[in-house]
Amino acid sequence: MQNGRLQEIGRMVEQLQVVCSGSHIDVNVGSGRNEGTTLWSEEGLSVHIWSADAGTVFPKHSHKESEWIIISKGEMRIHVDSDEFSKAKRYQTVDGYAIVREGDYIFIPANVIHQANFNMETEYVTVHVPRSLDYAPGTKK
Repeated sequence: MQNGRLQEIGRMVEQLQVVCSGSHIDVNVGSGRNEGTTLWSEEGLSVHIWSADAGTVFPKHSHKESEWIIISKGEMRIHVDSDEFSKAKRYQTVDGYAIVREGDYIFIPANVIHQANFNMETEYVTVHVPRSLDYAPGTKK
């Protein structure tokens, strides 16, 4: 990957301004509220549960880890900057966005830029492989 692309990804991650205190996680999103709790964080895997308010918007960002997103309540609209972002999928696509609803999931490979928004209160689970150090207990950004 080109050095400029890595720097761009780093800037996008920094925009999220993640703060983790113990297992509770607050993420400064573009607008709205998104809070989470780390359920599991080992060397190869981390699992987090999240709650987002209606109107919450995540800016474009990426992770160093692959990410599974599973919706347990509500709906997420997510745009991914890649044609091959989700070989394992269960969702609908509308106007360039994946609409991931209750019981649906999406897989996003490592370093793939994505942006998400929520039109309703939503609860979801993320699984990062290997574990996300951004959301590891005690980590502050």
